[in-house]
Amino acid sequence: MIVVVTGGSGQLGTLVLSRLIGSRKVKRVIALDSLPPAVASPKLAWTIAHPGDPGLGRHFEGADALIYLGFVPPAEPCSESEAQSGRRLFREAIGGGIHHLLFGSSIASYGIVAGHPSPVFESSQRKPGPALSGSAHFELEQALDELEPRHPALRVVRLRPGIALGPRFSHSLGRALRRRMVPKLGDARWPIVWDGDVADAVLLALLSEARGAFNLVADEPLDAAGLARAGSMVTLRLPGRVLERLGRIRSVFGRIGVHPPSDDAWLEAQRTELVVSSARARAELGWRPSCPTADSVIRRFVEEVPRRVDRRVAVFMRMAQSAAERVPQSEIPEDARHLALTLHLNLTGPGGGDFQIRVSDGRPSIGPGIPRPLDAVVTMRAETLLEMLSGELDLASARFSGKVKVQGEPFAGFVVSGFVTSFRRSTTLGGARGAASRKLEAWFKRAHRPSKSANSAPEAPPDAKKSDEAHREERRDL
Repeated sequence: MIVVVTGGSGQLGTLVLSRLIGSRKVKRVIALDSLPPAVASPKLAWTIAHPGDPGLGRHFEGADALIYLGFVPPAEPCSESEAQSGRRLFREAIGGGIHHLLFGSSIASYGIVAGHPSPVFESSQRKPGPALSGSAHFELEQALDELEPRHPALRVVRLRPGIALGPRFSHSLGRALRRRMVPKLGDARWPIVWDGDVADAVLLALLSEARGAFNLVADEPLDAAGLARAGSMVTLRLPGRVLERLGRIRSVFGRIGVHPPSDDAWLEAQRTELVVSSARARAELGWRPSCPTADSVIRRFVEEVPRRVDRRVAVFMRMAQSAAERVPQSEIPEDARHLALTLHLNLTGPGGGDFQIRVSDGRPSIGPGIPRPLDAVVTMRAETLLEMLSGELDLASARFSGKVKVQGEPFAGFVVSGFVTSFRRSTTLGGARGAASRKLEAWFKRAHRPSKSANSAPEAPPDAKKSDEAHREERRDL
């Protein structure tokens, strides 16, 4: 099966691409977006594209399916609205001969307005809501209502997730939750879901014969206060005028052709409760979410989404970068001088973060963030990296046990291992260099000691300020 995905560079799209390239039934994946994807695989081909580009239909030649997840907003404003470009893309995909069309919609397409039944089923009436959010999904669902009768051989699936929480949830709600604050605008229960569970449902729907709409929301919803208690977070009360002010801002920007992100349905949802049933997805798709309830979703968020980078990890990254800069060109092996590689070091869990490692002419550089494009992704928990640095775990054992996963270029794992090995070697040295390394080693081992807070920053070594010279010597040796 050959699958075209739009919006593969976004929060959900990144997870969907990973699921697709991991499936034996998917032979090739074509990603169309305004940014390169944060996924690497020989099965994946990507093209920079914008919603309003002419000729997007050529990408559907020979394809079997389209998974439409929108587009990551381009740097320049698009002349078309998302609904207009989506309609055109649907037509071009159908004209290109696809057999399956999966639309990443939203429960906002029902309209976040009063009067819905409780719970809302897929057969419930869709009602146009405020212009703040959900309007594009509502309009594109209307477009599919018109297209389906004219193309009876086309299998159309509409996936309607709730508010998808996860590590890449970069909107205003995600930023607040990352700070362990739950914004409270009203008393309604939140229709949330873990984003990885939504990606699982996309793959299930693609590989099935199912048709129609499927709600994807965790059971037993909680309001803002309940979520804060479940995740040991703080409730942040927002004034009611926030929503109106945001709506006016969007209206002004829309008049000049600028379309800011509109995924703020969570604000509306706090004032108008929308309780949604996902029974059909469980029954017909065999969907078994890893986080079946709202309580488990928010706990998973706290467990996996970093609040801030662990201080030990940050110190090691700075030291590794400094050491890489000091290596003379003459000491770089000849066969390594032709190496060029870009990888994303994805550290998950409390204290984790995103780092980009680039190797050019055999010389590595390290910085924060996710590189695009990239050749590989190396994923592990921050505590796993600290275990490796403290000598309690080696890369081979970590990969065998599944603690370290490498996607894309296999050599990326050895690049990360090289930094760890250099540090481990320095702990065996004598003098100030070895002493500094061994103090850092002891500091790294504190990752496994109970602390007052899983998100509290570990203290620096007692004599960290006194051993600046030793640390400089240590950096030279890494």
